[in-house]
Formats: sequence, structure tokens, C-alpha cells
Amino acid sequence: MKTPLTNPVRVVTALCLFSPVANDVYARFREPQQVICPEENEYAAVQVDAEMAAVTAALGMPGLRIIRCTQWPRECGRGCLEELS
Repeated sequence: MKTPLTNPVRVVTALCLFSPVANDVYARFREPQQVICPEENEYAAVQVDAEMAAVTAALGMPGLRIIRCTQWPRECGRGCLEELS
């Protein structure tokens, strides 16, 4: 189901991807990243929302959000985001 914000978000995403900063951020985070989970002290593969990271970087407000992790559904404080910054 499409929401009223779906198309504007896609347009902003497409426009931001032409920014060199956004391209670099998107390229860095489009593939899963290997981190050490601070809660479990084990390796984990995390997938960052690359589109959101690229858009926020292009707008000058870098932000990372994990959308998948091999350690989930365990308790997670998302402390591994510090490793990715």
C-alpha cells in the first residue's frame, strides 16, 4: 500500500543520490557490514538502511539505522552503530 509520502520520499532519495557525499555513503552501506556485537561480544552481520543514510548525509544530518542483524531477535541496544560511524 502506498502512502502519500511514498513518492516524495523516493524523489528526494533519487535527487540526493546524485550528491557525491550521498553516493559515497550509499556505496559504503549498501552491503551488510561485519561488526562485533557489544551485547553478545560476537561477530554479527548488520544491514544498514543505505537509502536513509545517503539522504541524511546529503542533507547534512548523517543518520544510520540498522534494518537487519544476524543477532536479532536478541536484546539489542544498537551499540554497534558506533563501529560503523
